[in-house]
Amino acid sequence: MIIPHKSPVRIHARYTRSPHVADLTSFARWLTENDYSVDYAQHLLSRAMRSLDVSHVPPESTWTSKQLETAFRHVQHRRTYQLAGHTFGAFLKSVGRLIPLQDDSPHASVLAAYQRYLSEVRGLVPTTIAQHISEARVLVRHALPNGKPLKHLSAETIEEHIERRARGNSRGYLRLIVGYLRAFLRYCFDQRLIPMRLDLIDRPASFGEELPPRALDWSLVQKFLRTIDRTDRSGWRDFIMLSRAGSPCSEMAWLNMRQSAGPSTAAACTPKPTIRRVN
Repeated sequence: MIIPHKSPVRIHARYTRSPHVADLTSFARWLTENDYSVDYAQHLLSRAMRSLDVSHVPPESTWTSKQLETAFRHVQHRRTYQLAGHTFGAFLKSVGRLIPLQDDSPHASVLAAYQRYLSEVRGLVPTTIAQHISEARVLVRHALPNGKPLKHLSAETIEEHIERRARGNSRGYLRLIVGYLRAFLRYCFDQRLIPMRLDLIDRPASFGEELPPRALDWSLVQKFLRTIDRTDRSGWRDFIMLSRAGSPCSEMAWLNMRQSAGPSTAAACTPKPTIRRVN
């Protein structure tokens, strides 16, 4: 067995007698190049050696995802062997020896074309593309069971899907989900995969913190304002601040109490400007 410089492999007969000694050597070199700690790499190599020796896969061959999952399946130490299998799979993928898992779902071709569109036309980064594809896949799986064509999508099914997704997600993340769905549905319409536009979805409202509501009926606002005690300065302050909540800050500093009070009260309560107004 050829041991690379600063290799994490412990030199003893168990490794040198393994029929997968070449794979273990390459795996050790890959771990070293990717800055795995020596102790952790030794654990990964130990589990890889045990898994490869019982895998019945010929040495230095190309693996499938199913073979990799079966080889690293362990009853007692399931989690640690899964991590080792994931790391060994990343090594195989880096050297072109892992056959990617084929998506045989009914809408796989549409999702693959949409993924190319996001990458080549819109120029999105891989992480963003993965989020778009994930939400599109969830939509077609739930809204189009048994492989129904995309033309069966309707506004009702989209609304039901969003309601289902809203149960387990926050309002902020639901806004992202709706954005992903709008992009996918617009793509489907542009490609004539659906007969009508379904991307005109309202995003969930995002309420600002400590801001007054902006959609109240004015008669209700007036009723509320009439409940404010205006027998002193603080009452008049609250009344004016709330009645002019939508005014710009520059106007708030120049409010004149004469608009809401008599001359005597206004003279006592008119604020004195402390800055020069710039028009």
